[in-house]
Amino acid sequence: MKRNRVLRVCLSTVVILSVLMMSCRQGAPVEKSKPGAVSREKQEYVWLSNYVSLPYFVHNDHKGLDAAARELGVTVRKSGPQNDDIPAAIAALEAEIAKKPKGIAVSGWDPSFQVAIDKAMAAGIPVVTVDMDIPDSKRLAYVGSDWYSIGRLLAKQLFDAANGKRGTMAMIGMKTAPYCLEEERGFRAAMNELNPAIKVLGTFDSEHNPQRVSQITTDLINKYKDLIGVVGFDSISPPGIATAIRETGKKGTMWGNGLGNEMENYQGVKDGYLCATLFPNAKIRTYYSIKILYDYNQKPVSYSSDDKKYGISDIPTFIDCGVVVVDKNNVDVMIEAKLADAKE
Repeated sequence: MKRNRVLRVCLSTVVILSVLMMSCRQGAPVEKSKPGAVSREKQEYVWLSNYVSLPYFVHNDHKGLDAAARELGVTVRKSGPQNDDIPAAIAALEAEIAKKPKGIAVSGWDPSFQVAIDKAMAAGIPVVTVDMDIPDSKRLAYVGSDWYSIGRLLAKQLFDAANGKRGTMAMIGMKTAPYCLEEERGFRAAMNELNPAIKVLGTFDSEHNPQRVSQITTDLINKYKDLIGVVGFDSISPPGIATAIRETGKKGTMWGNGLGNEMENYQGVKDGYLCATLFPNAKIRTYYSIKILYDYNQKPVSYSSDDKKYGISDIPTFIDCGVVVVDKNNVDVMIEAKLADAKE
């Protein structure tokens, strides 16, 4: 009898729990799709830049884009010319506007991008700038680096490497690229503060060609006997600078540094021709550029009934992604990581 009473109690408990679960399920609100909502799979975003397949971009920016696409479940396309072609890049941006993607992340290689950026915004396509900003445009945000501060850091590195020596320093980079102009401004300001006696020559145009950079550096070494440093403001310049220092036997009497995280840059640091190489955190900048555009469309937070109408930003307007510095203290680790990355 006792066992039967226990059995009846257990059965009654199961029935009650079942009824409660059914009641909760029936009473729970069903999440409905927002009117006009687009599934993640159908959301397409675009990253647009000159040198769209540049190895530095492929190994860094592209990986950030792919990571964002996987995490968010959306499509991210890479668009733009294979070289430094501003008219072609603007034409590509105009063509993307006609395709009406959910957002565009564009690298602002030239102020003339402003018209197309504003056109995209007027068409209801959110735009953020990446790596290089067009601050006068109507873009929603800038995700990238403080290039002026990077120029100052490069100056401090060369100053420390020269260890108090006086002489001449030179700058090499893409003369018309906005980021190179900002680096030059920061480099000059910092070097003037550190040692006004150091003469800083005007920027020589790399034309994005490492062989040309090597020849420019060699010519400078031959012309300026007191040359103590050469900085490269674009990613292909430091390897060319290192080659010239090696071939002219100037290791230990002059130093180079600059941007880039290719193996040639790391090897230049390891061999002692470059005091350092640094690079913007490019994987992060493209990753967050897509996430910002996605969040803008999803509007997870708001401050009014219509933030856009009232000019309220519900996304960050500037993200400084910082830089990674590679010098003698961590170059072996970075080379190891680069070799492992190449095997993936």
